[in-house]
Amino acid sequence: MPLLKTLILPTGKLIFHIFGSLAEFVRSLIRERVKSGLESTKKHGKKFGCPDALDNKAKEMGFAKFNGEAPKIIAGVRVNLNQSTIK
Repeated sequence: MPLLKTLILPTGKLIFHIFGSLAEFVRSLIRERVKSGLESTKKHGKKFGCPDALDNKAKEMGFAKFNGEAPKIIAGVRVNLNQSTIK
């Protein structure tokens, strides 16, 4: 019997719904595990995302060269810093 005809029958529909329910259940379990893992790592002081390209001291040293002559964005471009690094 072809697959399409099997899905039209009541038993095929039942199996299809059971598989859908199982997939939804597994997805919710994964979501819970990920949330608890993220909360746990935040409690331990871990930082998410990309690390900072420069620390504040290095940024200030780069801007000190210009002594306020230019806006921070222009000064950052002159020392090869991206705008997102400056902000």
